[in-house]
Amino acid sequence: MLCWDERPVTLKSEDEEQLWRFFMRRSGMHRVDFMQVLRRGQFVRASAGQSIFDIETDEVSLYLVIEVCVRVGGGGV
Repeated sequence: MLCWDERPVTLKSEDEEQLWRFFMRRSGMHRVDFMQVLRRGQFVRASAGQSIFDIETDEVSLYLVIEVCVRVGGGGV
């Protein structure tokens, strides 16, 4: 199991590489662990004014917002 955890992992895109570097620098997350983040998450690019959060859904979500400014508040997000 230890050898499996240390295997080389190649990420598919520059976006994935940048996101892994973000997690690695802040938490020390290895690439193998980061693959779990990729399996469960998705990349979303939003336009100005576009809603990225739907309060009507029941799902629990983690949003990692990079290189933008977001408005969070009553009446809409």
